Amino acid sequence: AGSTGERAEPEVAGDDVDGGPEGEEAVQDPGCANSNAVDELPPPVTLRSVQVAPLQKRCSNRTKAVEAAVHQLRSWPPGKELRRGTVLQTAGNACVVCRCDPQDGGVLCESTNVFFDGPPVPTLQKVQFSVLAPPDAEEVPQDRLFMHYIGPFFTNWLRSSADTTELVVVSPADVFTAHGQDFVVAATEPLGVGVVDLDTRLFVSWDQAPTLQKVHIAPYEDTLPADHADLFASHLAPYLALHPTEALALGDRFRSGPVEFEVVCAEPAVLGRVDMETDIFCGGVLHPAMRRPLPTGMREELARLAPGLQALLLSHLARGSMDQRRAAFLRDILKNGYGLDSECLKLLDRRSGPGTVAGCRCCGAMVEKYEELVVTPCNHEFHWKCLWEWLQRSVRCPACLEDVAVALRKF
Repeated sequence: AGSTGERAEPEVAGDDVDGGPEGEEAVQDPGCANSNAVDELPPPVTLRSVQVAPLQKRCSNRTKAVEAAVHQLRSWPPGKELRRGTVLQTAGNACVVCRCDPQDGGVLCESTNVFFDGPPVPTLQKVQFSVLAPPDAEEVPQDRLFMHYIGPFFTNWLRSSADTTELVVVSPADVFTAHGQDFVVAATEPLGVGVVDLDTRLFVSWDQAPTLQKVHIAPYEDTLPADHADLFASHLAPYLALHPTEALALGDRFRSGPVEFEVVCAEPAVLGRVDMETDIFCGGVLHPAMRRPLPTGMREELARLAPGLQALLLSHLARGSMDQRRAAFLRDILKNGYGLDSECLKLLDRRSGPGTVAGCRCCGAMVEKYEELVVTPCNHEFHWKCLWEWLQRSVRCPACLEDVAVALRKF
């Protein structure tokens, strides 16, 4: 639902500025008379980084605009706050703070990194907002989303920046809270960071994509950086934070910096988005050969396995793609009925958790005291619920492919 050009006026409610009933004088707390107000103020937030770029509509010479911005920042008053949208201008040229860390702004210091890269910041023609709400939230009609939330919010913001020293700057993935409701910038036209003014058309709609309960996202081995000790913190988490409304499904690929990821499992197996309630797994790596599409029907069969087992099998398939016999054998694993018989199942070492290693080799989660654990003869630990479906299809350990049936009978 888009805006119709209406700008809903906010209802402003305030108290009498006198602060008390008529005829009564305000009484100052004597205990506060000698207090030092400066000492009670919280320390100013220090900016870690700032990105400055020329304004497309107010810049005739990029070099002069940047030089003027540098001069203004060098003489910026100590303690004065610098925020996103702050305009740095001189005659005929202007730059704007388009990004800052932290996002709410702060004060400059010697350690603040200031960047002047990036293209000129345009005035946005259109901005699409999505409303993210819990499944049990009452859904407000889409026409009211604009009239009662987005419209008043941006009307007030634009009024407060009418002196041209501060602009309304937004970019995809920004989150705004208007009257207690969170809105995410899902798209902009043109794409990227830009300025919102009175001519910008604003659109808003509910995000209909369901939330994924679990998702397993694995990187491709040939795109890993030299130091990839914690890919989740360095690449995956930042990407998901910057794309809160992006819907993902099995087989989807995306890049975060140099690293290419693929969704190897999603539960439920639908197009959905990842949020704070989603269990995210990122163990294992994918062989470059896995970029070739799997045979027809194989992805549907993979969806029957537990998330971690899917990643293990995909990795085995990738390594085996250069060996036709190995690849054919692994494809047979997807056929039900080739697993352990009832006698071998009884010989498995099943016990109550916790396990003796970091976690289940399938899902990566810790094995709790109340959960059932199974240890293969090759000493790989799994949740019993994670391994059960695999054992219906294969006699081999999913971690190392050792023949579990042979090892159990020897034991």
